[in-house]
Amino acid sequence: MKISEICSTLAKGYAIYKINSQNTADINKSMLKVLNLKNIRELNEGENISYSLTPLEQKYQKDILYVQKNDIIIPVATGAGKFNVLYIENEPKEQYVYSNSCFVLRVNEEIINSKYVFIQLLTNDLQEQLLQVAKGNHILHISKKNILDLNFPDLGKNKMKKICDT
Repeated sequence: MKISEICSTLAKGYAIYKINSQNTADINKSMLKVLNLKNIRELNEGENISYSLTPLEQKYQKDILYVQKNDIIIPVATGAGKFNVLYIENEPKEQYVYSNSCFVLRVNEEIINSKYVFIQLLTNDLQEQLLQVAKGNHILHISKKNILDLNFPDLGKNKMKKICDT
């Protein structure tokens, strides 16, 4: 089974732009709380969350991709020899968005359990698939296409549920 077959959303996060406090037009724009990978770990661990603010003009954004329960976060790049994939287990208390240092994967829960997909993304097999298609010398980067083309085992609903419950 490929990620492209079970994916409802795969998108990159938002770029953080410097706010020029001299310019009142910047201050009047909507502000988003942007989380990078370190901040997402803080969110998962229940720590105080640090974040960056970035302006966003609503008219340029149809659907804001807010952090939500069951999101799978895949880093855009790694230098560590593996991609540290993260999973949002609980609904956040505030509204945050992801930074452009990561991809957000949302799966169609009617087809497959998102936690199962997350667990599979941590396996050596899928990590190796990602590393083989990644580009770069010291810092390896992956693309949206690389993620959509990933193959992972479809073990049937009962086996997948058992894996998620352990």
